Amino acid sequence: MTTKTPVEQYAELTAQIKALEDQKTALNATIVMEMNSEGTTNQDTAFGTFLVAWRKSWKYSTDTEMLEVELKEAQKREQNNGKAVIDKQSQYLRYLPLKEAKV
Repeated sequence: MTTKTPVEQYAELTAQIKALEDQKTALNATIVMEMNSEGTTNQDTAFGTFLVAWRKSWKYSTDTEMLEVELKEAQKREQNNGKAVIDKQSQYLRYLPLKEAKV
């Protein structure tokens, strides 16, 4: 029996988590459809409470969108000219799995 390296373990866990997240997303849609068909937004179970919630997405006026672009440009200028300072910096691991060959 060979011991897996930490990077092998990490890669395998990442793949398993992705598969579980895909299953969870499908179940999420099923549960929401069931609750909608029952006309309920709240379901208490032995596992906890399930709620159908709404997330709003806003579309702003052209004037506000232009202000946002100007702000981002000003922020980038300050980053480039040194006027902006790094408030905090953290180290993290970035993992890019290999794309599976398509047959």
